[in-house]
Amino acid sequence: MISKVGVIKDTIQEAFPDSEIHYVEKKFKLHKFRIDRAGLPSCWLYFTYEYILNHIEKDIIYRLLNSKVFDIFHNTNKPKWFAIGNYGVKEVDDSYGRS
Repeated sequence: MISKVGVIKDTIQEAFPDSEIHYVEKKFKLHKFRIDRAGLPSCWLYFTYEYILNHIEKDIIYRLLNSKVFDIFHNTNKPKWFAIGNYGVKEVDDSYGRS
C-alpha cells in the first residue's frame, strides 16, 4: 500500500512541480492528497481506501491521468476537491474528507 501511495504522490508532484504535495491517511477510509499550488488556493484529491487496496499501481495512475482532474486543477483559480474510488471519479466538496 505504501508504494502505491508513493507512486500517486510522485505522479501528482510531476503534474504540479511548483507545488507542495501533502499526504494524510484516514485509516481504512481515505488517502488524502492536498496540492498547495503556488499563489493559488489548494486542491484536494481523495482516493478511497478500497480503491487503492484493490487496484495495481498501473491501473490507479491510468485512472488518475485519464480523469482530467489535473487539467481541471491547472485551469482553475478556485479550490477543488475530487474523489476517486470504485464508483469512478467525482467532484466533491470540502466536507467529503472530514466525514
